[in-house]
Amino acid sequence: MAAAAMVSLQATLVSPVMAQASAIPDPVLTKAGNDYLSFGWISFSSKPMLQYGPSATGPFTTTYPSGTSGTISGLQPNTTYYVRLTGLPGQYETYGKVLPFKTAGALPVVPAPTLSQATPNALTLSWAPYTGANNYLVNWRLTPTGANTEVAASANGVTLSGLTPNTSYEVQLVARQLGAWAYASNYVKFTTAAAYAPPTLTASALTTAPNINVPVINLSWTAYPGATSYDVSPYLDAQGTVATDWSKWNYARSPSNPARNMATTTETVSYLSGTPSKVMYARVVAYGPPIQANGFPTALSSSALVKIDFTTAAPAPVAAPAPVAAPAPVVTWTALPGAAKDIGAGGASNGLWVVGTDAVQPNGFNVYRWANNTWQLVPNTGAVRLDVDAQGNAWTVNNKGAVQRYDGAKWVAVPGVTASDIGVGANGTVWGLGATLDGNGNYVIYRLNGTSWVQMPGQAVRVDVDASGNAWVVNKAGDVFRWNGSTWVVVSGVKARDVGVGADGSVFVLGTNDKVYRWSGSAWVVREGAAMNISVSATGVPYVVNAPGTIFLGVK
Repeated sequence: MAAAAMVSLQATLVSPVMAQASAIPDPVLTKAGNDYLSFGWISFSSKPMLQYGPSATGPFTTTYPSGTSGTISGLQPNTTYYVRLTGLPGQYETYGKVLPFKTAGALPVVPAPTLSQATPNALTLSWAPYTGANNYLVNWRLTPTGANTEVAASANGVTLSGLTPNTSYEVQLVARQLGAWAYASNYVKFTTAAAYAPPTLTASALTTAPNINVPVINLSWTAYPGATSYDVSPYLDAQGTVATDWSKWNYARSPSNPARNMATTTETVSYLSGTPSKVMYARVVAYGPPIQANGFPTALSSSALVKIDFTTAAPAPVAAPAPVAAPAPVVTWTALPGAAKDIGAGGASNGLWVVGTDAVQPNGFNVYRWANNTWQLVPNTGAVRLDVDAQGNAWTVNNKGAVQRYDGAKWVAVPGVTASDIGVGANGTVWGLGATLDGNGNYVIYRLNGTSWVQMPGQAVRVDVDASGNAWVVNKAGDVFRWNGSTWVVVSGVKARDVGVGADGSVFVLGTNDKVYRWSGSAWVVREGAAMNISVSATGVPYVVNAPGTIFLGVK
């Protein structure tokens, strides 16, 4: 990903070789980079050609600048090239002087990131800001020949999450000045921590219980790394049948605590007289970051079941297999009001837009934006597909393939392409798919370059864009690909129909079986639920629309 360093150097002009009489002016060096040379010259009547070669006698490679300046790129660092201007006054070439110019030295290397913290599922890395850079990426891979995963980073650090315990990862820092240059560090290896052991729950009888005239048991457990709170739940038997009748025992606190804000590692429970049994079972669950969309913390791990016997002084633990680390939390879905054909999420303000189910002539269906806990119509347009940019504004495609973007007050046409789908990255990069199917059922792929749409390699049926401006696409065959800046890289392991990418690097797809999958960085992990269209917010929260048009909010 290295690009030319923007280093302004003065090339030492060696004495001219092959000086020859000519009306063609001499090229004047204006800037010398590591892999390019830029020149200016006095205007002359002929059409200019800028030629360069490895020696004064050639062979020469010809470039065709316009006006009175030009740049020769793709050169080697610290190398002398012989350059001349050539004119075409008619059918005869007129040559200027052949002059030597030298490129700048080798490309600089960004210092590698350092490890700040390693947990079983995350690596926190840090670095000093690189002079002149205004954008940073981190690439990580499992092996030197493995696929790279790009993650957007701040100027001084990043946390890579969703990793596998006790696993080595190769990491590279890329410092960029957008639109100008990008430098990369060498790959360095970091290893995640081993999986933490689940908390161990024990129960013991209390010999004294002031003001409680019933048997009392004290529960205690080992702390779990990273946990900020714990919750103790009762069960009816050793098989884990959930106790729905909470009156069978009494907590020292309220037994139902949806915020799970008990931060201690002890709990006192007492037996209530008149209940049918004096034997219960308990399990402790450790909770911690990240906070889910419903406001609850994430379940990190849980203990084995422990027997709570109010009739004995020494409760015995339930015989159970060796505890294993708790699985990742299952995604749960919350239905939102309204109905939709498509959905888009994005932006720091968590912008959320949908294509409604109510038709509007002649361009498709009405477009709505979520605001003040309701769907608000955004008039004067119609659409069939949409996505949301970093400002929380929608980009749409209507049923005629016209592209529009909302600027916060009105709809603005984006001409130059007839599209079937649109994707916008957190850095503002826009990709689209054409509207004419090829023989395999795919559309051509475009990227918006300023005001022009540039056709890219490959074909696809759905597209979204990551925080680095690189597209993720799904083709008609269900294959998933990501653009690495120069070519398409297959992301195997699933057959998909739609893809959504969050600004935090989270990637979700909908399988051809309609199931929801999340990319762990090395594999597709099936999640709860089924849907037809998907989008991912800036914080990695999935939103979907199912076949009947119901809108759901998921959990990262």
